Amino acid sequence: MAYSPLGRWFLTGQIKNFEDLAADDFQRMAPRFQGGNFEKNRRLVDRITKIACKNDRIPSQLALAWIFARGPRIVTIRGTERIRYLRKM
Repeated sequence: MAYSPLGRWFLTGQIKNFEDLAADDFQRMAPRFQGGNFEKNRRLVDRITKIACKNDRIPSQLALAWIFARGPRIVTIRGTERIRYLRKM
């Protein structure tokens, strides 16, 4: 079970700075966004974005394709708040 395959919005490319998270966003407390971790993870997202663009895709599509390529027994939990976000996947 792949939980949060888009890294809680991180792999969508919409979070570029710590300040992009709302002041009351619980993710501000997550280790991946603390200290130097945020910058390290942002650089990884930049690399993923370049790979996705070379294949005419967006990072979230690449991330989900990578998970699905692991095999038929892998299932993702792809939560979303709005239909328009789902359509981008």
